[in-house]
Amino acid sequence: MAAELINCNSSNYNYTAQWNGQNGNVTTVGSNGQSSFFGTYDQTGNVWEITDTASGSYQIIRGGAYDSTSANISKSVNNSHYLDIKRANIGFRIAKNISNVESYSSFVSISGASNTADTTTYGSVGYEYQIGVYAVTNSEYVSFLNAIAKDGAASKTLYDVNMSIDLRGGINRTGSYPNYTYVVKNNMGNKPVNVFVGVLLAVKDGVDVGVCVWVLVGVGLIHEPGLE
Repeated sequence: MAAELINCNSSNYNYTAQWNGQNGNVTTVGSNGQSSFFGTYDQTGNVWEITDTASGSYQIIRGGAYDSTSANISKSVNNSHYLDIKRANIGFRIAKNISNVESYSSFVSISGASNTADTTTYGSVGYEYQIGVYAVTNSEYVSFLNAIAKDGAASKTLYDVNMSIDLRGGINRTGSYPNYTYVVKNNMGNKPVNVFVGVLLAVKDGVDVGVCVWVLVGVGLIHEPGLE
């Protein structure tokens, strides 16, 4: 085996990515190893990803992140994230119900019949759905913010200043109420957006909110009627 492959890190974990003065950092989506069986990328490492499973005031996250140990990127491991805690190492990707007949090139179908549990007892899916090939990037999320959060209303809680001041964050906000503009920070457009705002994710008080109302496709946004 070639020397450079002996310690090859096919996922971004264990503080491997060292740039922008950070001991461990996010990397470009899709650049960390090969795709999964279904064609998704980065479902281990880079950023933890929110699932639709809740446990009290916590949301379950999986996959590990740039600062995780090798044990924590295992699919047999889940973690919990308190919705009001803001962290740079959590991101998300969009999933949609298969009953939505629209076809998006950035999604792949997950078939229950082909996805049985392995020896860890994890991995089975009893229904079909579609999921984003990649985690949502800062560029995509900026398009989302400029489309529906120009006023920066606190009630939307879709942006947090940590996205700007944290060196692993990727989005700056300029202007003032009610006409904000959101821009991607240098070298951060194709990095996963950090979840510094808990309610933008899948569930709050049992109600779908935030980006779940929208499907991000490239730099465009498609509104999903009836999900408000």
